[in-house]
This record gives sequence, structure tokens and C-alpha cells, in this order.
Amino acid sequence: MNMRYSLQKERQYLFSPAAMISLKLDISGTSDAAEVRRAIKDALKANELMNTHIVISADGEAYFETMDEPCCPIEVTDCEWRQALENSERRPFDLAEGELARFYIVRGAPMRLLICAHRLIGDGSTLIRLAGDIMAALSGAHVSQRPIALCKPDKLSGSLPISVQFNTRMMNLRWQFAKRAFDFRDLKRLSDMYPVRDAILLRRSVNCIGPIVPDVCALSAAALMSVPGGADYGVVVVHGGDVARMGDYSSELVIGRKYDDARDVDANAAALREELDLLCADPGTLNYNAKYLHALAPTLIDAAYFAAYDEYGDPIARRLSQMRGLSGRARRVELHSPSCALLNSDFDGYRVDDCTLIPPLSPGARRSVGVARLGNRVTLTLRASGSENQQAERDALDAVAAAIA
Repeated sequence: MNMRYSLQKERQYLFSPAAMISLKLDISGTSDAAEVRRAIKDALKANELMNTHIVISADGEAYFETMDEPCCPIEVTDCEWRQALENSERRPFDLAEGELARFYIVRGAPMRLLICAHRLIGDGSTLIRLAGDIMAALSGAHVSQRPIALCKPDKLSGSLPISVQFNTRMMNLRWQFAKRAFDFRDLKRLSDMYPVRDAILLRRSVNCIGPIVPDVCALSAAALMSVPGGADYGVVVVHGGDVARMGDYSSELVIGRKYDDARDVDANAAALREELDLLCADPGTLNYNAKYLHALAPTLIDAAYFAAYDEYGDPIARRLSQMRGLSGRARRVELHSPSCALLNSDFDGYRVDDCTLIPPLSPGARRSVGVARLGNRVTLTLRASGSENQQAERDALDAVAAAIA
């Protein structure tokens, strides 16, 4: 019997026209693409979430519905991994058929695996967990079954401020008069309408020398702020979720402080680390975004994307679009820094030699940075709109690399 699980925290990504997050691994110990394919299939079968497809009912409710077999395509290719990434970005996921992720096995030395996933299944931590299962299966180890365990915002600690609760209730009441349910045909049209920003992709690798591996998250945020115009509106740190589960357990922490030019990058990073620790210690702040979106009507969350990119004219949808930064000039600077410790192991002769996280350039974001730390090696990836000053983007990434090194 097929089971259904309501989209909750994941709803914010259902109609997002730019919701792909990717992970690239260099794998040593094998040159057999068929061997890697079998490992991917074993890992997918073990994770119940990857054996689902998305169902949208007539009234706009959306669900993960279980299937007998996963429907995530696995392609063996000789093309360069960046080309495979670009090709995947230009093709919407077929969520109705269960295409929640795509896998590209790039032949060569080393063997490379590119995982391109929809944000519906989680964040960078989710991809690290899935990659760990693939490596375990590759080594012949048993991959434990992992049932669906979605994040439930109403069970999270903390609460919204009274004023925010009042505003969400009023928005929901007004939305009831114009409530509209969107479907996959609307998603296809929205994807076609979304302005392709020809996002540039820059990558750097840094070796951290010394007994102490630096706090790359705080250092990266500080370095981004140090570049003129680097983070005029602060940095949104996508705090890694529970790596033991599949699903979106991430939190968005907004660092609004300005860079202190009288202090060096290390001192600014230390101040940011203190601020991040305080934000993480406050359940109301840590879980604010999840609880705020959970308080809104699900179809209103969908409508905000159509107001921003499909000329949908409902005033409440337009207001939410502006509040979420979807309308107007992209301003957000995002930093994704999940723990990659799970991939540090030697998997019975198989090993991950390089790990690159390619974050999404989300709607409303003008710059997105992925940080993947494997041992003392840190790989940095920057995504930005191609219309931006590319030299400024290189300067930003170089500043982060220099701060870590």
C-alpha cells in the first residue's frame, strides 16, 4: 500500500524555479561505472524518501507518495562534470514521476560522481548522508533502511512573535478569498518564464595547514563581508541539518552585522562565531523560518513565486513575494557549509578524494557560496548571476580562500 506524507517544511521549494543543489565526488578505488551504478541503486532503495514521487491534489495539498522502486535516473557519461551540471540545471525535475535527484557517473581517472538533487529532499547535509550510503554500498557494507522522517515545524521548539502570528493569520484570511491551487502544468510554465541568470560557477581548493582546522563557516562569512559590496545586506547561513536523516532539517540564520574595518578577518570571524552560537542557542531564531512558513497557507507560499515570475496579480501573493525577497533585485548572500565528516572514512579500499558542494542560486539570492571540508582540504564554490561583475565574484571567492588558508 502506498503511503502519503504531507509536504511541510519542504513546501517552500515545491514551486521554486531554482531549487537544485549538487554534490560532486572524486572516488578512488574503482574505475567500474557499473559498480558505482549498483551502489547508487542500493543506497536509493535504502532511503524511503528517495522512493517517492510528488502528488498535488485538486485543492492544492501536496504529498510525498511512496513507490515500489526509485525513479531517479543514473547516467554514465564521458562529458566534463561541469557540463553535466549545466545540462541538469536547465531541465526541470519531473517530480510527478519521482525524479527527485539525478546521478551522473563521469568516467575517467579519478571516477567522478555528480549528484543533482531537488531541495525537496533536503540540503547539503542530506546529500552528504546519501553520498555516505553510496560509498558504504560500494564497499559492500550493509546500508540500513532509513524510513521517511520529515521535519515537522509544529514540533520544533520556539514560537513566532505575537505580531508575526497576527500578520500571518490576516494574510491567510485575505488569501481565502482568492485562494488558487497550482499544479505541475503551472510549474512547467513558471520554469519557462523564470529568467535564466546564466549563473557563473567559480571553484577554489584550499589546504588548511596546522593542528587546528579553522571555523570555515565564520571565516567564510567574514571574508564575504570584507569585500566591497560583498554582503551589504548581511549573510544568510544555511545551518546544516541532521546528517543522520534524509529530509530538510536546515535552518536559515541571518547575520545582519556589518564588517568592522578596524579589525582583521580573524577578529571579525570570531565575532561572527559568537553571533552564530547565540542564534543557534535561541530556538525562536533557529526555527523562525520553518515556523513562519508553516503558519502560512501552503498555496499562498506557492503563489508568491507566481507573483514574482509569472505576473500573478493577487496582492497578498505579491506582498509575500516582496517579503521573501523574490521580487526586485536579488540581494541575498547565502552560505552553505554542511559537515562532510561522514565522507572522511576509508570505505574498505574506496575513498572520497574530493568533495565539492554546488549550492543553488536561489530566487532572491545574488551570490551563493558552498563550503565543503574534507579533512584539512576545503573546497569553495561560488554561484552568482552572470550579469554581475565577474571580477568582483572572483575577488569575493579569493578573499574567502585567503582567510581559510
